[in-house]
Amino acid sequence: MKETETKLNKQISKHYIEHACSISSSGQVAKDLNLEPSRVSEIKSGRRRLSEKESEVIQELYGLPSTSDGHWVEAELVGLSDLNKAFIDNGLLNQLASVVALVNSEGFINSVLNVINVDERLVKGYVHIPMVERGENTSGTEQKNNRLVKEHKIKLLNRLLSHTYFQHWCDTALRLLSDEKVIKNREFYENLYYQKDVTMPIAIGSEVRWDFPNSDCITLRGICKQIEHGFTLNLDYYNPTQHTFELIALLKLSTICQFKSFAHVFEANDGFKFGRKLTLNRKKLPNQEYVVIGKCVWESNDLFRLEKPFIEKSLLKFDAQTIKKSDTNESLLPITSNFVSVRLFYTEQYKYLVEISFYLEDCSNPHRTMLIEIEEKNKVFENLVDIFKHFGVEHQITMKNIKYAVASKGGYIPSAIYLK
Repeated sequence: MKETETKLNKQISKHYIEHACSISSSGQVAKDLNLEPSRVSEIKSGRRRLSEKESEVIQELYGLPSTSDGHWVEAELVGLSDLNKAFIDNGLLNQLASVVALVNSEGFINSVLNVINVDERLVKGYVHIPMVERGENTSGTEQKNNRLVKEHKIKLLNRLLSHTYFQHWCDTALRLLSDEKVIKNREFYENLYYQKDVTMPIAIGSEVRWDFPNSDCITLRGICKQIEHGFTLNLDYYNPTQHTFELIALLKLSTICQFKSFAHVFEANDGFKFGRKLTLNRKKLPNQEYVVIGKCVWESNDLFRLEKPFIEKSLLKFDAQTIKKSDTNESLLPITSNFVSVRLFYTEQYKYLVEISFYLEDCSNPHRTMLIEIEEKNKVFENLVDIFKHFGVEHQITMKNIKYAVASKGGYIPSAIYLK
């Protein structure tokens, strides 16, 4: 007689399948369970039940919602053995999300367009209205003119971003602006923006050598003129770096969108065009919501100071030590951490997780949180010490104090003999 496969009841089946679909998609969950997509719909509607094997697959891939006590965290889930690589790779993806959010914003788009000048006579469809004739009767035409000018500026800027010499200019500007020795006075910016060859300057101490004998004298102004007569960048001498770094960031982002290592996080990988919103697949980003089912068996009462500032690798190759936040938008800079907080969780599956959150200042909110899976619970305290050493955490707490707290909260002490 064939053994009947054990199935979950309708309510639990519906709860589990909806949980999995909320994290992934119905189509992907169907593939995970080796089912037709219509079967997933049947489970959602209560016309079909999950088998125990199917529920185990969901548990393995998506975790199972529970009515037990849980702790909600928004974090990056990583294994201890992959900590170093994951910290770098996830940090780059986090920066990408910040840069994309900034570049998609209307404020950023308008900030960039405000430095662009065009000859309105070359804007197709533009209707010139003398100042004395402007009023309520011409408001519709003026709105159309503004839209046409904006679209024209965006078109020219995208052509500029693909220009080989402009790419050289961005490399030169970033190199010179990141050099602390170079004197950055009005003459420097005049040369960089308008007067000198942008492809070959070199810095010798505090001085910049421009216009070598074999120079082609390719100026930024000349590059813009090649694209269209009357197209210029109006970069302010008194606040020059903000818009310069914005333009460099746009060029860097257009290059990043071509990298295979980042292709999986974009909803549509059809390249970067300024003015067209980039969309990221949030489920492909490292930062996700988790509910830890279990107990917090130890946590730091105060923030721990790091032995030295922990600076993440820069996605845009912007040096956080030489480029100040006052020079550009902080979303374009790599994150620096000076403090951390630490919590230790013991789950209902008898596993340990270490939560470490990173802070710029001791009075700020955390800008990044990681959940580190301890792969061997018998080494949990040694691993905790390893994590402290990896990030250079200054602390006065002894393992005895941590073990005392863990035991009092019902955690597991591998080295202890348990008496009942």
